[in-house]
Amino acid sequence: MCPETLAGEKGINCFQQEMLRVRERNHGRCVVCGADNATGLHVDFQALSDGSVEAEFSPHPSLVGYPGRLHGGVIAALLDGAMTNCLFANDIIAVTAELTIRYRAPVAPDLPVHVGARIEQTGRRLYRVAAWVHQGAHTVVTAGARFIALPNAAGTAPTTNNEKASKKQDSPLASGLSPLG
Repeated sequence: MCPETLAGEKGINCFQQEMLRVRERNHGRCVVCGADNATGLHVDFQALSDGSVEAEFSPHPSLVGYPGRLHGGVIAALLDGAMTNCLFANDIIAVTAELTIRYRAPVAPDLPVHVGARIEQTGRRLYRVAAWVHQGAHTVVTAGARFIALPNAAGTAPTTNNEKASKKQDSPLASGLSPLG
């Protein structure tokens, strides 16, 4: 986990390095962000100095549902991927337990979208994460989710300031299982 003493560009780099390290080890075939998935969306999330993430995504025309609207399932995957990468940036490996999405306006499939996520609440093994999609100057979709940390997963950060990681074991996700639930 990134030390709180890091600020500015160093903090961004620390969170970015954590996200990439955890993602590469446990999430390479993810349909949203996996580098090893030839048919995936290849969303390039960037970690910010506060541990949140963001990305720009230009939808492919084949990702429509109704004419002129990006498919809602694609939007849900983008939001879930943003939240998962936000957890990765904070050295947490967790699976989605519950995902709630509010579609506020149609998302045009021919314009780029900005997707982001941040951790809102942490517990012993439960994390509440928020995400959003902006298109132009408008917030078009918001989401909230609960994630459950995987026990004994390498890369999982302590959940309180007083806890220390006693030892790290190989991740159960290394076999190719996705942390997206």
